[in-house]
Amino acid sequence: MDVLQVNKGVAMRGGKLEERLYLYDCEGLQVEKTDMPDMDQLIARHKSRYHLGAFLARPGMKVLDFPCGSGYGSELFEDVDYHGMDYDETTIEYAKKFYGNNFSVNDLTNPKISGSYDLILCVDGPEHIEMKYQAPLIETFYHSLNPGGTLLISMPEAKDSGPSPVNPYHLCELDFMDFCGLLYTQFDDVQIITHEDTLHNGVKSTCIYAIARRGND
Repeated sequence: MDVLQVNKGVAMRGGKLEERLYLYDCEGLQVEKTDMPDMDQLIARHKSRYHLGAFLARPGMKVLDFPCGSGYGSELFEDVDYHGMDYDETTIEYAKKFYGNNFSVNDLTNPKISGSYDLILCVDGPEHIEMKYQAPLIETFYHSLNPGGTLLISMPEAKDSGPSPVNPYHLCELDFMDFCGLLYTQFDDVQIITHEDTLHNGVKSTCIYAIARRGND
C-alpha cells in the first residue's frame, strides 16, 4: 500500500478530506473533524448516496460497504449484518471507534473478500482505482454475492473515460457507455439511474448508479 500522506494532521488516502468526512474529533489518531463551509449540506449530500442502499437492504441481510470511508454510511443500516472495508488503516481505526467493530482493511485494487453477501455497496469507489483494476473488482463483487444478491455501485459520470481533469484522486472516471459495459462483463440484470447534483464548490456533477443483480444460478 502507498505511504500514508498526512496534511495538517489529517489522514488523506484515496480521496480529499471532504470525501473521507471525519464527523467527530478523534484523539489518538491522525485525523481531525472535517471543517469546511456548509458542512450540513456536505454531510447530507454524502449520506444521501447511501439512501438507495438502505432502501435495498432487508433485516437479516449480509451487507458489505466497500469502500466505507470513515464509516458514516453505516448509520443508515439497521437490523442487518453490516461490514465496512477501506484500505486506509487510520480511517478504519476511526470507523471502529465511532461506529463499531465491523470494519476491516481491504484494497479495491486487490480485494480479498471472504464469505458472501446479499448486498454489496461500492458507493463512489471505482473512480479511485485505475481502469485495469475495475473489471477484476466487478468480477470479485459478482462472485462475493449470494445467488439473487445485489450490487449497488456508483461513480461520477465522465465526459470521456480516464483520469478526472479536476480531481487528482479520481484515477479513472467512466463515461456512461463504459460504465454500463463494465457492469455487463459480469451481470445480465443491470438497472441504471443518473442523478444531477451541485457540489459544495458549485460544480455541477452527474452521478451514475447501477443496481446489478446476480441471478439465482
